[in-house]
Amino acid sequence: MEMCFYHTCFKKGASSDPANYRPTSLTSIACKFLETCVKDTLLRYLLQHKLISPHQRGFLSRRSTTTQLLECCLDWNVALNAYNTYLDFAKAFDSIVHTKLIAKLACFGINDELLNWICNFLSNRTHDVNIGNSCSPVSTSS
Repeated sequence: MEMCFYHTCFKKGASSDPANYRPTSLTSIACKFLETCVKDTLLRYLLQHKLISPHQRGFLSRRSTTTQLLECCLDWNVALNAYNTYLDFAKAFDSIVHTKLIAKLACFGINDELLNWICNFLSNRTHDVNIGNSCSPVSTSS
């Protein structure tokens, strides 16, 4: 039987409000090992078939979301030099829509067995945050 544990990461606002925390999954070593094997194999496939854009950031070596933000800001600064523009990146990298991820992987030729495994891994997930006697509303993954 697989056991999952969670801890939380503070986002913003009042620290006494559970809704201001993001749950982080702490899974068993076996689960983490399997996740790593799948991720490494999938990433190797995507790179070998040149299916990852050179503009992709966030999970590739030497391509962080910070460098992406710097590149975007530079591009926008050049393109929008004459305008006062304000952008909010607070939730830009918080989540991914799982159905879009699965559809994209299917288009990339990922086999049905792996797609089904990923779908099952991502489906029916719920999370909440408990702090003392307070509990946030239960959320579901997209």
